[in-house]
Amino acid sequence: MLQHGWGARSAVNRLVCSILVLASGISAQRSLDDRIAAALDRARPAVIRLLKKGAGGELALICLAAVHDGLGSRDKDFERAVARLAKSNLSGTYALSLRLMVMANQQDFPNREKIAASDARDLIERQSQSGGFSYQQSSGNWDLSNTQYAALGLRAAVSIGIEVPERTWQRLLEVIAKSQKKNGGFGYLSLASQNQATASMTVAGITVLEICLQQLDLDDDGEREIRDAIDKAWEWMADNKSSIGRLNERWCLYYHYGLERAAVLSDVTEVDGLDWYARGSEMILKLQRKSGAFMNPMNIRRSTQRRESLVDSAFAVLFLRRAFRRSLDHPVTPGPGYSCLTLPIGASQDEIEQAARNDTGRGSKAVPDLLICMRGNILARRKAAAMAIVKITSEDFGYHPYRSAEDNSLALRAIEGWWLKHRRN
Repeated sequence: MLQHGWGARSAVNRLVCSILVLASGISAQRSLDDRIAAALDRARPAVIRLLKKGAGGELALICLAAVHDGLGSRDKDFERAVARLAKSNLSGTYALSLRLMVMANQQDFPNREKIAASDARDLIERQSQSGGFSYQQSSGNWDLSNTQYAALGLRAAVSIGIEVPERTWQRLLEVIAKSQKKNGGFGYLSLASQNQATASMTVAGITVLEICLQQLDLDDDGEREIRDAIDKAWEWMADNKSSIGRLNERWCLYYHYGLERAAVLSDVTEVDGLDWYARGSEMILKLQRKSGAFMNPMNIRRSTQRRESLVDSAFAVLFLRRAFRRSLDHPVTPGPGYSCLTLPIGASQDEIEQAARNDTGRGSKAVPDLLICMRGNILARRKAAAMAIVKITSEDFGYHPYRSAEDNSLALRAIEGWWLKHRRN
């Protein structure tokens, strides 16, 4: 009897300990969520100030960050910045690609179809004979950074309705696949004997390969070969996961935004057991200044002591928002009221329900955005997205907003499968 009682008490104690550990984990996650949301709230006035200062490619970059931060045409500063961007005479690979990315996310961009068609045409003409891209039009040499942004820009162009020749994607896929190193990583330059693999270029290589897979109808063997290359690149990242959240990693904020894109495209939530978003966010939160802007201290000398770094702030917001989408088939349509993507962390129940109603009204087109929210770290958005999913699909798929993305992985895959079958409806 005594032994039975002791065993029962031990079982109860183990259960209590398990509950406390689980609660501690949830509390820690919510604490990070709270800090991220607070940092983004502090950053928004800085983003608006920087919208007024940006020019050329930097203006396109801060506009993209503003779009992902939830600013829309109802914000006058954003509207004026977009108008300036529409009138800008852009020529470089980065600038053209970034403007296309803004237009893909902003349906009321001035003269959208005309400018997008021109930018896409200019971008395609910059493809080198080998298939890669450089800063300007090139006959041979290319670098992976420019090539990554060109792929992102062309992907955005396709979502707007602009035809990109299959040959463009095929040449791009071939040159990037051939540039992968035996260890799985990728380097920056196309013709450098000392071209070592780096973390920022490896996630860039993954991004380009994933985008090409989206755009090309490969046979089973061809797709399997590229999937194997992507898996090998992620293995390189696993071996070098210490680069994640490391401040002195070369071009650290540029790299982390690249990591966010690659991870979303590959549906990767952890790199060898490491939560890349949590680790990266912890680092970025430490870089926020009193002004709300972000500044990597490694860049201070290069930025001539500017108090606010436009580029650093844009990359920081883009990473923290984690709003990059695997598919651009259905861009966000601006409209009144909250959507799940723009709900603040402290949203009331009424606001959560209103956001769910707004997104429900968009039907199956809202599902890619709802999936972003359901994988995200803001509970209010997960709740609203879960409500909208039930209304749109008449199923809950076993998704629970209080569980982690990992614990909800089967449900999330089921929702994505539903969307793939119904996205044309």
